[in-house]
Amino acid sequence: MARFSCNSGDALSALNTPTDCHPDSLRAQGWRQGCQLALELPHDYIHLVEGKHKPRKSTHGQWLISDQDCDLAWNARPGSSHIVELRPVYFEGPPDDWGIRNAKFLLDKSGAHLRSSSPSVRVAPEVFSVAEHLTCPHLKSVRRLKIWLGLRYDRPAVPQAYVETADAIARQIRAKKNRPAGAEVRDVLATFRHADDGKTQYTLIAVLPSELASQEMVEKTRLWLSDIALNVSEEFGMATDVDARPDTAISLAFVENSYSLDVSAVSWPANTPGPTGKV
Repeated sequence: MARFSCNSGDALSALNTPTDCHPDSLRAQGWRQGCQLALELPHDYIHLVEGKHKPRKSTHGQWLISDQDCDLAWNARPGSSHIVELRPVYFEGPPDDWGIRNAKFLLDKSGAHLRSSSPSVRVAPEVFSVAEHLTCPHLKSVRRLKIWLGLRYDRPAVPQAYVETADAIARQIRAKKNRPAGAEVRDVLATFRHADDGKTQYTLIAVLPSELASQEMVEKTRLWLSDIALNVSEEFGMATDVDARPDTAISLAFVENSYSLDVSAVSWPANTPGPTGKV
């Protein structure tokens, strides 16, 4: 398949790394996942009134592209059948922190945010020709966004038998503010089992971005997570293994058989300045 080169370096994205894309694609025009645009579009959904389904019609003026970059680079082209997913951007009632597990996802200090409960819309690539391109995220901000969007797709909830244990661990994680400086823990994954004596056992894995996962940082993060496990009361269970790993060392099989703890304050602490640059 022929490949074309497009340069993503522009004032909106603040990126200088070339990337591959079709020359007619939205990506070649500077659009990528996380970019915001201004355009009045219908924002409709169906609800029930006296047992009958009725459309609830409204319009909205600011949107964020949630399509993946690979689709924007190759499939989203004028004249194609591809449709691009947009999520509405809100300003009223923003969340208080930068966590990646909230139902609301804070985009920048202006209060711009996404809401997981809000319906998205899908538009043809031609629509972008009449939209105002507002801004695109910087690298660290788009990582948060990609994780949040990924978490909108349901993974299995913690089994009911282990909910109290998971809650106890999450409380200790949120309370433990002195995590290793600069270690942006992407997630804490847990597995649970019942031992022969009926007591709960669990393992904890802190996942670090690979570029930050030096041997020293991995060890510091492991000690931080071990301290958390020691502070979880034995009435909720016993830790059988605690570790820290770069994201490149986490297998798909482990992800599919583990449970992601609610650690918003760890993934992006409230006392940090927030994302780099505008989103």
